[in-house]
Amino acid sequence: MAIDPRIKQELERYLQNRVGKDECRAVVISAYKLDAEEIKAIKTAIPALKLYNIDNAVSENILGGFIIKFDTKIIDLSLLGQLKNFKKLMYEID
Repeated sequence: MAIDPRIKQELERYLQNRVGKDECRAVVISAYKLDAEEIKAIKTAIPALKLYNIDNAVSENILGGFIIKFDTKIIDLSLLGQLKNFKKLMYEID
């Protein structure tokens, strides 16, 4: 069943007013404090983050790379996360 475009637009407008742009926050956890250029590069590389205000948290558990948390999503681009993915891949090959 198709949704009437007018109803869809009204719903989107309602949700934007209800949520508000100030509440769209994402957290980037990294090994060191990121500067504005690095945060801008992350927003450019991940288009879903363009509407988000990004907070940077520093964690000594991150050796390299970063972890992004927004909405209910977690994007693990840390060195440890990549090594775990590689380990899983190696076990799948056997």
